[in-house]
Amino acid sequence: MTTLDTVGIPSGAFDRVAAVWDATEVTLWALVAAGGLDPASDFRHRDLRGWPLGGEDVRGFDFTGSDLRSTGFEAAVVDATTILDGATLDPAVGRKPARAAPAPAARGRAPRAVPPEGGYTKVRVPDLSDAELVDRTFVIADPLALENLTQGAPPADQWLTYEGRYEVGAMVACAFAHRHKRGYIFRDEADRRYLIGHECGAKHFGLGNWQSFTAGRERLEERGSYLRVIRDLADTLRAHRDWIAGLPKNPAVRAFDALRVDLRTLFPGLVSAIKSVISRHDGVLTVTVEARDYAAEERRREREQEARVVSVNEVEIRGGVGAAIGQAA
Repeated sequence: MTTLDTVGIPSGAFDRVAAVWDATEVTLWALVAAGGLDPASDFRHRDLRGWPLGGEDVRGFDFTGSDLRSTGFEAAVVDATTILDGATLDPAVGRKPARAAPAPAARGRAPRAVPPEGGYTKVRVPDLSDAELVDRTFVIADPLALENLTQGAPPADQWLTYEGRYEVGAMVACAFAHRHKRGYIFRDEADRRYLIGHECGAKHFGLGNWQSFTAGRERLEERGSYLRVIRDLADTLRAHRDWIAGLPKNPAVRAFDALRVDLRTLFPGLVSAIKSVISRHDGVLTVTVEARDYAAEERRREREQEARVVSVNEVEIRGGVGAAIGQAA
């Protein structure tokens, strides 16, 4: 059976179509959410002629280069976050449609947050001791269940401290009202938490700041991973301390140790050669063994005997024919 992926259509596209088909609310935001679309990127340079946008909340949408004629766009709810650079509008609308009143809160979707002009420079990873870090979990299963989760752009004049990261199955709106399946959690100095999508980090925090933060985050999480390995190893050693202490008295260990001493004493050259060979092959010593296959030899002798019999028969036949021809002559 031919799959959707085989013909270049992602298998998840069918689920999105089904979600849009089953949607009970027919507002633009509801269809965008059901289809997993991003208002900040998926409506750029599109032919949207005839779409019923009159009365729709299009705050946070980027219509750069799109054709919005015959959409009733003049009656849409817009604000400063609605981008119309290069968009084609009906003549009656012009380049700057009138700002409509804010949409009611019942729509359940916050407008796109605008980052501060100066950007974000106070972004950091926490300075944790080994005791604090060893049990710290940075992967957050349900980011929407966090306490003091705040919508809107975080403040630029407070330190934003990294708390964890998330990767979920459904799209989640971040602090800048963009939807992502993975991102990061930051906490400001007032203990308010913000979700920052994985694509919004470098965009709004600055590429240099974000690269520095990413390097620090990876070092922090790697250090925590090593601490847990050391802790688990120490726990294992403590649990088997008596058994380890008794190994020197174990008969098998003592016999092996005696054999090792004898081998080094009697064959020092062999031991040195083995060590050299192993070191040149990443610790792998390969021994090639040639085994004699008696059955194969017997089959070969049988084939040779059969070939000799056939050859003798052919000679006898040729000899008989020659004699008969001579007598006839």
